[in-house]
Formats: sequence, C-alpha cells, structure tokens
Amino acid sequence: MFALYDALWVLTFLCLWPYWGWRHLASQKYRRTLPQRLGILTANTGWPPGNDLPGPPRIWIHAVSVGEVMAAKGLIANLDRLLPNHALVLSTTTKTGQELARSTLPQVKAFLYMPFDLRWCVGRAVDAIRPEVAIVMETELWPNLFRLLHNSGARIIVANGRISPRSFPRYRRLRPLMARLLAPIDLFAAQSEADAQRIAAIGLDPGKITVTGNIKFDQATRIPGPKEMAPLREKLGLSPTPPHPSSEASERSPRSSPPDPTLPPIWVAASTHPGEETTILEAHSQLRKRWPDLRLVLVPRHPERAESIAAIAGPAHGSMQTGCLFFSRECRHWTNQTLIVDQIGWLNRLYGLARFAFIGGSLVPHGGQNLLEAAAWSIPSLIGPHMFNFREPTNAILAANGAIQIDSADSLVRAADSLLDDPALCQTMGHNARETISRHTGALDRTLAAIHRLANTGNDRPPS
Repeated sequence: MFALYDALWVLTFLCLWPYWGWRHLASQKYRRTLPQRLGILTANTGWPPGNDLPGPPRIWIHAVSVGEVMAAKGLIANLDRLLPNHALVLSTTTKTGQELARSTLPQVKAFLYMPFDLRWCVGRAVDAIRPEVAIVMETELWPNLFRLLHNSGARIIVANGRISPRSFPRYRRLRPLMARLLAPIDLFAAQSEADAQRIAAIGLDPGKITVTGNIKFDQATRIPGPKEMAPLREKLGLSPTPPHPSSEASERSPRSSPPDPTLPPIWVAASTHPGEETTILEAHSQLRKRWPDLRLVLVPRHPERAESIAAIAGPAHGSMQTGCLFFSRECRHWTNQTLIVDQIGWLNRLYGLARFAFIGGSLVPHGGQNLLEAAAWSIPSLIGPHMFNFREPTNAILAANGAIQIDSADSLVRAADSLLDDPALCQTMGHNARETISRHTGALDRTLAAIHRLANTGNDRPPS
C-alpha cells in the first residue's frame, strides 16, 4: 500500500512538475521553501546546524497554517512549562503560518516547512528531528509521516482532532486503507463526540480516542491586553487608551462597555477569500450612505492578495487614493474608508476596535474561518452559510444569539445596519458570544494532561 502511495506521489510530481517547477523558480516565496519540502534540513536551508538544536528529547508539532498555529499557541506555551527538558520543533505547510509561528512562538527552538509525504522526503525530517512525541494539529493525516514516526519510536498524537462531515463519507469508503494509515496513532484527542465517532468508524482503535474538546475556545479567551494593543493604536494614530478594561492576566477581561467613544464606527471583514471582497465592499458602500463615518478593515486570509483587492476597492469607492489604504504603509492618519491589512498577526487586535465582524470563507464554499476570536472580544459576528469547518462553535454561538447568518450583500447590509442602529443589541449579542466561549473552555488542560502522560511513558508503546 505504501509503495503504491509513493508511486502516486511520484506520478503527481511528474504531471505537475512544469507548473510547480515554474512556480518555485519564479517566486522567491516558494523557491526558499523547496529544499525543506524535499526534506533537506541543513544550515543552508534554514535548519539549525549541529548542536544548535537542543535535545533530545524533542517534541515535533505540526500546524498546517495560521488557524492551526493560533490554536497551538496555548498548547506550546504550556508544553514548554510542563516539559522543560523537551525541545519544541514546529512545522507548517503555508508561508503565512510559518511567519506567524516565527513571530509569536519564542518557546519553539526550530522551525521547518513540512516535507512532501514521500518516504525519502519526510524520512529525512524524522531522522533530523528524532522526536520523542509528534503532535499533529486537527486533520493532517499523512501515511508516510505516521509510519516513519512510529518506526522511529515516536508517540503520535492528533490534538484538537476532527473529521469533517464532508470528508467522512470518503474516508469511510476507504476504511481498510484508513485503518492501516491510522494504526500508528497513539492518541486522537477529538474536538467532539461526533469527531470521536467518525474517527472510530473509519478505523482507529476506540481505545486510542478521547474527547478533549476544542482548544480554540481556550485560546480565544486570551485576548490582547493594553501593551499588545498599544502598537496597533499607535500605528493607526489612535489615543493610547485601551478600548476595554483589560488586565495582564492570562485570561483577560473582554470589553464590557461600549466601544471607545473616540473612534468612528468600525467593522472588520476577517480572513476573506476570493469572491467575498466584492460583496463586502458593495455592502460597505451601501452602509456608508446612512453611516458616513463608518470604516471598514478588510483582512484577506492571504495577505499577498491585497493588491488585487485594492483594484476591486478602487471602482467600489472612487479613486484608489481616497478609497483604501494598505496597513503596511503609513496609516497614522487613517481617514480612508477601507483599510486593507496586508500583514499577518494583527487580526485579533483589530477586533478590539470593531463594533462587529464578518467572518470570511463563509460566503463562498470554503468552510468558514475561526469566529471565536471575535466572540472573545464580545462583538457579534456576521457569517455566511458555509461554516462547515467550524460547525459546532458556529451552531453554539448562533443558538446563543451571538451571531447573525447572512447570504448576500443585501442581507449583510440589513444585519450590519441593525447592529449599528441598536448599540444595546450589539453589546448584548457580543456578551452572548463571549459567554458561549466561556462555557466551552477546558479542552487545553485535558489535552495537555493526555500529552504529558504519553511524553512520560518513554518508548514503552502498547501494541498497535
């Protein structure tokens, strides 16, 4: 089975090599990552040479992109505290995830891009890292990675694990193959009972499954405090007064009063995808007719799309000079209607300035993005119909009247208008969203306890 899997990978490479080769040679963004994706971990490819990588023992965490990196932040900080003798290594698949990890995770001793799941690529990484424990976030199921980690003696944990309703039927049809793929896993820490049932139905031993909950609820409660908000407010030319009575505790107080009265009304369109920006800009244009001071912060899921979004914003708002502003440029005197955020790492702080948020990836069939950070700031969210990747948090917040579901520019305008017209409603919905998060915390502690048990049992692995 694994030989056939490798053969399919090679066939895919041969078919797509002209495109991939051109992309990696033409783009510095991809060219610099290619050696590590081939499993070449040397000082020349950005890997710590010789004794510069502490350990062993080591823990390898894989977080595919920005959302998984954000979910792993609390996990990584606590692992560093609970297992101080273990060096932490983190891999990502995307460049944006890598950039965020490098800028926000000082506990991690080495970073890499996940190699292609060919045994001679991922095998080099396993040999270089030699982890005692490997933690894979959410839904990354890679046959060769799991097999080679298992053969090396590493314990494999899928943390915050989920199997989406859309992928479950495909996996179930391949149950005999999936059972072999999943056999090396030592622990699947599921987000929900439904996820636990799905992973068991496709072949994982039920004795290796535990329901810990969704650690994104725990991570969301840790909103930025005044010191973290200060650079954003300075960048935008705002007063240094924080918009909420935060403390410096690990779980800070959310905004419990109306937004900063010195600010104009602001809404954030978060983690948007192609096909959504036109709808958002159209809605904003309509809203400005009644609320002329209203400002929009548009945060694309991939910052490199900022230029193409600006081209859309130009005709939507008049001239480019008065229609939008790039966040990376001088924006201390932000008088423009639309601020396009072309840098990563600012979204959670931007929620602290907003009256409400639109959550991207939901008006197009992408599956939605994380709405928990906005909820943690006690602001309501507007979401499209396609939130299947965040089904349970979405259903919980909708049921608590902490979000509004929309399906078009017109319904987006109506929902936003109702929130702007009724500050008390906006504040109540935001409170409901925050309370929903508070009721679902605890997954991080349960996940850490499970990892701690496995990390302290050495290589005395039970039979697969």
